[in-house]
Amino acid sequence: MDVWDSVARNHNTLEEFDRRHFDGKKAQTRFNILLRDHSDRNAALQPASGVDEEESDKTVFLDDLCAQVDDAKQEEARRAAMEIEAGEWAEESVVIVREEAMKSLGKRKTREGDEETSGGKMFKVLSLMNEANKGQLELRKYMFEKEIEECQKDCEAQTKELEGQAKERESQLQYIQMLQASITAIVTTLVNKL
Repeated sequence: MDVWDSVARNHNTLEEFDRRHFDGKKAQTRFNILLRDHSDRNAALQPASGVDEEESDKTVFLDDLCAQVDDAKQEEARRAAMEIEAGEWAEESVVIVREEAMKSLGKRKTREGDEETSGGKMFKVLSLMNEANKGQLELRKYMFEKEIEECQKDCEAQTKELEGQAKERESQLQYIQMLQASITAIVTTLVNKL
């Protein structure tokens, strides 16, 4: 969100930008709306085969932005998948090391003729390391799940905000249409009286 706050501060320093109370959340929302509208427009206006459509600089720029945002989302998903895979790999390697240590300990005890089953110092250290790694893996999984939940909550909040804005725009449009109809009726009445 700091990046969006920085964008909002930069816009607020421009003289030709006259919106008050423009903050990072509004900047992010406007950006998301702009990209969504552009994607919707592209989907609705797909040209017929064989017909070339001239693209404005704005359209080309928005196409590039959409592609970059999609790439960033894919990279984030890839990074999350790699973290999960790395955690699983670490857990598997801990299990393998533990099994090898147990085999080695079993061979050594057999050679020494020791029948003690509680294990030695190395076994205890490996057990502690295994428990610590399991705890770290659980923590990572928990943090990842919380991050996903937070992203979903943000998306839901943005959707609700956008729906509220759409309803507000609809009511404003209806009000403007009512005013236009009233003004038209008044002007028509005045013209008829003259």
